[in-house]
Amino acid sequence: MDAEQKARILRDGPIGWWRTSAGSADSLGTDEVVFNADGTGLINERSLRTGSKTTAFVWKVAAPGVLALRCPGDEGEGDPEHWWNTPIAFRTQTTDLGDVDVLHEAGSDGFWWLIDPLRWVEEPPAP
Repeated sequence: MDAEQKARILRDGPIGWWRTSAGSADSLGTDEVVFNADGTGLINERSLRTGSKTTAFVWKVAAPGVLALRCPGDEGEGDPEHWWNTPIAFRTQTTDLGDVDVLHEAGSDGFWWLIDPLRWVEEPPAP
């Protein structure tokens, strides 16, 4: 991922299809996150131990490098319109499969409630 693409993502949001990145441990369960251009998204959590779970969410860019995220119906801080402001950043992650650029929540190893950061896969799948 080049510097121009990273800057666009920090400015306009991470539109596209992402997967968690943990190297060969991904075979035990890889989470997928899709950010649609219309501000909707899905998190597909997959685990050999706990099975699969899909969660819909909405998102918007609150400021460059800051996403506002919420799950519809999630009462968050007691307010159904509560948005979680999530500062995002890129870093290079070294895994047993090599180095990869990943998107993570600033100040955290993972992204939002996921324990691993995200690596970009491609543009969102067609509906």
